[in-house]
Amino acid sequence: RRRQQQQIYSSPTISHGQLRNAYSTLLLRSVNGLADTYRHQKKSSLLSVSHCCALAGLPLWIVDVRHDASHNDLPGLGVCRIGALESLRFWGGRYWMELEDGVL
Repeated sequence: RRRQQQQIYSSPTISHGQLRNAYSTLLLRSVNGLADTYRHQKKSSLLSVSHCCALAGLPLWIVDVRHDASHNDLPGLGVCRIGALESLRFWGGRYWMELEDGVL
């Protein structure tokens, strides 16, 4: 029984590269999902990702981090973490708080 508990509560070591990949994936999916939503609402696939995100109020530096993650080298771990935190803050204020208030 104790051995099972140790296996459940012990977490494997995650490398910096794996964390960068995870954070970058979060940013890619978040930014692309937001842009796709705006493109669908405006019925235009010609709108750029940065234009859609600017309309939504997402800080454009997060869009730049997403661009680097998808088209260049992965950003550093610190940048990825800050981007993920800012993305969570954005979604918290824009979506989750509205859900909680019953606006959506």
